[in-house]
Amino acid sequence: MRELLQNWIETRRTDLAKIGITTGEVHMGPDVPPKPGLYVDHDTSTALGRIVIWESGEMEVEVISAEDGKQLFWKYYELEGEPNFDLLLQNYLNALTEVNS
Repeated sequence: MRELLQNWIETRRTDLAKIGITTGEVHMGPDVPPKPGLYVDHDTSTALGRIVIWESGEMEVEVISAEDGKQLFWKYYELEGEPNFDLLLQNYLNALTEVNS
């Protein structure tokens, strides 16, 4: 599951930059139990976001205001198979960019 998200991140990095979302370095955790994970940070001029995914298929996404740290968006998923990250992360990406408007 981690590799699927990592591939999506690298594929979308340039497209996200075009809409003002900077993608940070992908941090792949060690392959050790109980839940190997991966996280990546995104930022805009006014918001910070993080996606965390575990090999188990659990995923959390969060967006906070860069100004005051207030949570703007949070969602937890339990994924199976090959998820459509474009669809799953649309609200996350919207939350990152809406505060720029």
